[in-house]
Amino acid sequence: FVGALALRLLWPERVHYTFNDEYEYLDHAQRLLESGAYRLWTGPPAGVALDALAFALFRPSSGVAFLLTIVLASLTPPALDVALRGLGVDRTVSLVAAVLLVVMPLHVKHAASASIEIPSLLLLLLVLATFAAQLRAPTWLSAASFATCLFLALTMRVENWVLLAVLPVVAWLLRGEVRVPRVGHVVLIAVAAVLAAVYVPGILDSPIRYAPWWKSRLSALELLRVNVGFFVGPDP
Repeated sequence: FVGALALRLLWPERVHYTFNDEYEYLDHAQRLLESGAYRLWTGPPAGVALDALAFALFRPSSGVAFLLTIVLASLTPPALDVALRGLGVDRTVSLVAAVLLVVMPLHVKHAASASIEIPSLLLLLLVLATFAAQLRAPTWLSAASFATCLFLALTMRVENWVLLAVLPVVAWLLRGEVRVPRVGHVVLIAVAAVLAAVYVPGILDSPIRYAPWWKSRLSALELLRVNVGFFVGPDP
């Protein structure tokens, strides 16, 4: 964590990526903090809520949003290590993977922004780690941890709902270590998923909506080139 934090504080330039939703999300976070009202009846997606919390603790500014993202990005390599070990990966392999993420240029670049992709990745890894822990040793603490991470991940980005297809596969891979949870644990986790479903319209209608990729007039190869250039190259 310390190495990742130092690298992300010192190396990348702190910039907003204008093709992301950054300006809109920060504007909505500040509006939520000031008025307590949000234009979507479903409430703010988790990314907006995180920014609003950071603004409440410090002050509304791009600098605070950048620092929040940097801290969350620095927590991601340790989370990757824990998640991989929870999935049964050898400790050496998980450590190497975590170190590679520490120095991964794309992750370092987007860490110095206000992009919600960074907290989204962290939450996905925490979901996997807490799910594996709940499977092996179900307790109220592990169930609550998994339910919380699942709710935040599902309300961060709509793409994260693919977790509902991934988690059964993880359970099957760890089937030899699975312990039967209490009914209350299952209910708690189910409630978290149901509550997250209420936020789906809010995520789909969140500040900037993009046209579906299949409606693009670009060829498939050109569309791929543009998207790769956006994530790897500088912001226009």
